[in-house]
Amino acid sequence: MQFTRPTTDEFGDPIPSDTELNDGRVFKKSGNPIYPLPNDKSEYIRLNTQHYLLRYQLQCNYLSPVTNDLERGIKVLDVGCGTGIWSIDLAREFPNSTFIGTDIIDIFANETSTIPPNCSFLKADTFKGLPFPDGSFDFVFQRAQSMCFTAEMWPRVLREIVRVTKPGGYIELLEGSFPRNGGPATTRQVDWLLTFSCFRGVNDQFMSDPSVLSEAGIQNVVTATDMWRLGWDPDHALGEALAKNYVTVSRATRPLITAALGIGNDEYEETVQEIEEELSYRNNENRATMYIWRHYGRK
Repeated sequence: MQFTRPTTDEFGDPIPSDTELNDGRVFKKSGNPIYPLPNDKSEYIRLNTQHYLLRYQLQCNYLSPVTNDLERGIKVLDVGCGTGIWSIDLAREFPNSTFIGTDIIDIFANETSTIPPNCSFLKADTFKGLPFPDGSFDFVFQRAQSMCFTAEMWPRVLREIVRVTKPGGYIELLEGSFPRNGGPATTRQVDWLLTFSCFRGVNDQFMSDPSVLSEAGIQNVVTATDMWRLGWDPDHALGEALAKNYVTVSRATRPLITAALGIGNDEYEETVQEIEEELSYRNNENRATMYIWRHYGRK
């Protein structure tokens, strides 16, 4: 019996020829081999939702003191931009500034109809080198890349970010940890994720240490630590949304984790369903927490 590759995804959209279908999720063949999340419409929606959750909780899109510069007009680089929503958001707010987003895959192409004239995107691999001369940008921003690079890769990535920043320009990074202090099912799934990440050389807490920025040549580093309380935030709507985001991530990482660790799909899905219960407000014992680290400094 010959296997026929599906031609449409769960939304009925055509599946691009440069992708692989794994357990119903779409992965770009040209994507980062370390990154465990898919590159499909469901993930696109989740990434945009995550952007708004970050903006709502942190009450800002950036921590660096660059508002006056953005209003005046500067050149900004969004490294590993994903869907491009951060650049698009700021380009609308600061029409005098120019925003360029880069990513190893062109998931940002889905935003074509909403891109402001002062915003553009291009494919680029930060680790292999960004296609810009030294000192090209006044402000360089990067976030949510902890699952993209191994601990050995990070110093080179940071040096490349420093290279394209103008002397005196600002550099900002935002990274988060996997959940800690969760219930039995959450802990079980996080242990699977940690084991899987270890196989790939990824340390989810590598960017918690601001000294790695200083070692890359970033000066006067300022650090702020925040928490994502999954399901138990005093703002109930936020807590529920953060819990839902992590449940979505758990399901999205299933294809690669189960294949790598030999876990059955049924066992994994049962665990995720238990996570949904653990992260509910009905569970007064839930204290699952993700830590968010924001660093900024100057070249």
